[in-house]
Amino acid sequence: MKIVWDGLLILGKDWDILLGILSAVLLGSGIIFLCLKMLLGDELTLPGYFSLGLGGSLLPLLLGLIPSVFLNSLFRFPAVFLLAPLVFFVGLFLFFKIKGYNWSAQKADVSFLALILILLVSILLRLAFLSRLILPPYFDSITHYEIIKGFSANGGSFILPISTTPNGGYYHLGFHGLAAALALALQADAKDILLVFGQILLAILPLPLFFAVRQETRLDLAGLFAVLLAGWGWGMPAHAVNWGKYPALASLLLFEFVFCLAGFLERPTNRRQWFITVIFVLGVCGAGLIHTRALALIAIVFASRFLAAAWSRLAGRLRAALFLLAAALLIALVVFIRAGSTLGLVFDPYLGNGLGVTLLILGLFPFALKTCPRAVFAVILSLIFFLGCLFVPVINLLPGYEYQTLLDRPYVEMTLFFPLSLLGGLGLAGLLKAFRESGLLLRAASRARWLPGAATALLFAAIIVNTGAKYDFYPSSCCQIFGEADAVAFDWMDKKLPGDAYILIASSRLNVLETSPTVVRSAGSDAGTWIGPLIGRSALSLPFDTDFGQQKTRNRLCRRGITHIYIGGTGQGFDQNQLKGRPDWFEMAFFLPKAQVYRLICP
Repeated sequence: MKIVWDGLLILGKDWDILLGILSAVLLGSGIIFLCLKMLLGDELTLPGYFSLGLGGSLLPLLLGLIPSVFLNSLFRFPAVFLLAPLVFFVGLFLFFKIKGYNWSAQKADVSFLALILILLVSILLRLAFLSRLILPPYFDSITHYEIIKGFSANGGSFILPISTTPNGGYYHLGFHGLAAALALALQADAKDILLVFGQILLAILPLPLFFAVRQETRLDLAGLFAVLLAGWGWGMPAHAVNWGKYPALASLLLFEFVFCLAGFLERPTNRRQWFITVIFVLGVCGAGLIHTRALALIAIVFASRFLAAAWSRLAGRLRAALFLLAAALLIALVVFIRAGSTLGLVFDPYLGNGLGVTLLILGLFPFALKTCPRAVFAVILSLIFFLGCLFVPVINLLPGYEYQTLLDRPYVEMTLFFPLSLLGGLGLAGLLKAFRESGLLLRAASRARWLPGAATALLFAAIIVNTGAKYDFYPSSCCQIFGEADAVAFDWMDKKLPGDAYILIASSRLNVLETSPTVVRSAGSDAGTWIGPLIGRSALSLPFDTDFGQQKTRNRLCRRGITHIYIGGTGQGFDQNQLKGRPDWFEMAFFLPKAQVYRLICP
């Protein structure tokens, strides 16, 4: 199979970076595992601890950044940020050894092995995505690359700056600090860290859902089904890598961890409960440090859980009326948003190639409602709040971001997989419970007792078949702005153009906020936007539809000191025919069918 072969090729090429990042993630996961083991004992199963540990794996690494700022100035050791987590892990392990803890109660069962298999297969298949990329996709990745490279160049003092964006505003400090630390520790380029780290995050992201669903249903199969749905049911969250949404993916992992821990906060307060609360608070802070919008997700989840708990204590008729009201409101929101030209795209992954899986979830919905009504109502409320936040304006809250909404369309789009996967897991548990309670199996002949197993196998097979038939394992053409021809052109420019060359590049206008009548963003639309970060030449951007046949355009470029014009072969570049049509204004300096450099001739 080509996908497997492509994954193996990337594994052979980037095995050192993959191994390094995985080792760091597993170290963080091991610390969370041992901390929770010390607090909860044998209360959780091994797969439960494993999935929950992976959810919180980034938290110890983030905490390790703090002492590393000071330790690195003393030791100048690139991997120093792993020192604090490693010491803590060894200390916890020795604590268990000294206490003589019996690990026999935590045997590796089928569910644990299934989670390991899902993780390994997911990593291999996700790596195939990188086989068609030279650089991380989309223009957002350029900002991530520049910040990570800047942090790395500071010799490890990457957590000290508060303003981390080119315009002086806050921009995902936790993620960029962590990525810079990994780049320093592994002596790897920032672009390679982004590429590999993104795919590892995608492979890990579904696993905490096992714990969330298993805790609610006490059924391992339901948890595994939720993991399969989250990983491969829809194009999201994987498609978000095409948009360079690496910080958002990392924040979702810690959001899941906080979501899973929330259930422990409802217990009576005791000494161990305080420690869990501390871990929870650190998780909230870590998620917010990675991506501030994760704080909105956490607030929504808590509000939904609180309201669902209050709803469950109401009288039957009132409870039913409120449920119908919430369901009607959700349907109305979906219909209203779907009608919008921009916000309506939020449902594309779930109503396009993912429509079959979404319909499957709707089919399981009645079973989920009957078995776990409170959890289902909380999910419905969460969906209402998620979608409603698309219309809540946030003005001038962060420096450099005049107008935003509490949750933007891409963030909601890549988050919807989570509540839908929860519903799927709860629905499978409800279906199996319906089989048990219907009496059908007791009255049927022994040969019919395979029905629950067959139904479960059919559901798992449906997701796997849908993945093979409709899942896109490779980068989307919409977002690849750097190709092989661009790499050749960049090498030529780096060697041939003077250091003070001023290059014109193409840009496009973006409108991702349908609720804002005024805000239109501009972003690089072809490979030229990488000129500054990669070869250190200054660049000026103009809209890709600029008319180069007009004298005023030429005069404007000459006044600005432009020396060259770059046209890339992917994305939306300048019209090369216009430049070819005026050889007295624009001289071709470099040509490939998919990459050209022109020299501007000024009077």
